Amino acid sequence: MRRRFRSPAVLAVAVLALVGGGLLSPVRGATPAGPVLRADRAELEAAMECTSDIRSAPKRAVLLVHGTGAVPDENFAWNFYDKLARRGHPYCTVVIPDRGMGDLQHNVEFVVHAIRRTYRLSGREIAVIGHSQGAFLPSYALRIWPDLAGKVEDFISYAGAFTYGTDQASLLCALPCAEAFQQFTPGSDLLEALARRPLPRGVSYTAFATRYDEIVTPQPKASRIVARGARNYLLQDLCPLDLAEHLTIIAETPFFQLTFDALRHPGPGRSARVDLRCGFDPQVISALPALPTFGLGILTDYPQHTVQEEPPLRGYWRR
Repeated sequence: MRRRFRSPAVLAVAVLALVGGGLLSPVRGATPAGPVLRADRAELEAAMECTSDIRSAPKRAVLLVHGTGAVPDENFAWNFYDKLARRGHPYCTVVIPDRGMGDLQHNVEFVVHAIRRTYRLSGREIAVIGHSQGAFLPSYALRIWPDLAGKVEDFISYAGAFTYGTDQASLLCALPCAEAFQQFTPGSDLLEALARRPLPRGVSYTAFATRYDEIVTPQPKASRIVARGARNYLLQDLCPLDLAEHLTIIAETPFFQLTFDALRHPGPGRSARVDLRCGFDPQVISALPALPTFGLGILTDYPQHTVQEEPPLRGYWRR
C-alpha cells in the first residue's frame, strides 16, 4: 500500500532555498545543486507518492517515471508495482504535469525533486526506471543538476528518447503540436543543448529498445544511451522473433531479468549473468483497462499545449 509523505520543516526548506538561490554560500566541498527549481514546491511534493516501507525496506528504493500521455498507474501498475514489491524494493512514483505534454524544462523539475526526495526518504542511493519521456527526463536531470549523480546508483531506460529525439515528432509537428513534441523534434534547441552536456560518471546505465518502436524512431539510434560503461540492449538481438513495440516493451521477460540483475549487482544489467528467457509477462493483459483513460487523457491534455514554435531555452543553458 502506498501513502504520501509530508514536506520537511518549513525552516529547512527556507534554508535550502536560500542556498540554492545563492543568497547563502554552500558548504565548502559540497556538490553544487544546479539551477534553482522554478516549479511550485507544493506542486512538486503533491506529485510524489511512495510505498509505506520507503524508510525501512532493506533493499534499494526505485523511482518510477512514466511516459508521455500516461500517469504512473497506467504505465506501471501492470508491470513494475507488483514485481518490485515481491522482491522487497520500495518505490516512489511522480506525476509529470499534463501527462507530459508541456515544456520539458518544466517537466524535468518534477523528476529532479523526486530523485532528491526518494533519496532522502530511503537514506541511500536509489534506482530510477523510466519509460519513453520518463526515460528522457532523468537523463536530462542527471546532465544538468550535479548533485543527482551521487543519489542515483542505477538508471534503467525503456524506449527512451534521448539527445536525438524522434522522427515521429518531426512528422507530428508539421502542424502545430504540443510543446514536448516540438522539443523532441531532432535538431531542436533543447536537444542540441543537451547533447553538449555528457551524462555523469558514477551512475550505472542500462537501456532497452525494440526495433518495432513506432513512437521513438529510428531504432536503436534514438534510444541508445551514450555514457561510460553503459549497456544498450535491442530486444530483437536477444529474441529475434519478438514483435514488442513502444508500450509492450515494459512487459518483456528478458528486460525484467536484466533490470533486476542491475538492481542486484553493481553496474548495469549484464546478459552474461542471466539465463535469458524470451516472451512477455502475462500481466500485460491487465494493462487493457487503462487504455481508455490513457487515450482520453491525451485527447484532453494535448490541445492545451499546442504551439507553433519550441519553447525558449531557460537561462541556465546560457551560463
